[in-house]
Amino acid sequence: MLAIYGGIDDSLMTALPEVRTTMAAAGIDFTATVYEGAKHAFFNNTGGNYDAKAAAAAWPLALDFLAKALA
Repeated sequence: MLAIYGGIDDSLMTALPEVRTTMAAAGIDFTATVYEGAKHAFFNNTGGNYDAKAAAAAWPLALDFLAKALA
């Protein structure tokens, strides 16, 4: 599982340590990538929180994950 978060998403950042622990306990391969300075929904280019730099960095990660997961 791949999770891509904006570092300025307080509720997700607060929950992330527990999510990592829970995923590990369940034996789930979990990777969380955090883009510091990005807000919630930073990938949505139609919203006010869009962060072009973070989105551009996250896009190849998402494509790579999907290519491997769907291979």
